[in-house]
Amino acid sequence: WGWKEPNTHIHVHRIALRIPRIRYVHVMRNGLDMAFSANQQQVQRWGERLLGHPVDGSPRHSLRYWVVVHRRIESNCMRLGGHFMLLNYDRLCTQPERELPALLHFAGADASAQACARLKPMIRPPESIGRHRQHGLHAFDARDVDYVRSLGFEVG
Repeated sequence: WGWKEPNTHIHVHRIALRIPRIRYVHVMRNGLDMAFSANQQQVQRWGERLLGHPVDGSPRHSLRYWVVVHRRIESNCMRLGGHFMLLNYDRLCTQPERELPALLHFAGADASAQACARLKPMIRPPESIGRHRQHGLHAFDARDVDYVRSLGFEVG
């Protein structure tokens, strides 16, 4: 069983102490697309605490928050070893034949070609993938954009 709770990353290291055999899949969207999302609840709730200064809701602060969160996730979840998977949502949507078997195998589920073929039609990429292209990159710190790129996301 599982849950979809984006704020789990805040407490996953504590959860793992209580549930040593946990399998944690962190699904990540392109930080540039998330910076231009209308939903900024996580930044509003956790931004000041994780960034160490007030946040203004700008795309720049949103991306900075995304970068800090994902660096923190990488650091905290390294301790989980084989119990952690970082899943690139964009790649799942564009290359499900590559990502589905890995996800299913990680979850201990049937990862056969037949199982993947049954699941593939359920993956429907949202229109928001690539929304950052409408805005450009001028608002962002180049190091933050480089980090997004390092995780395999399109940045142009």
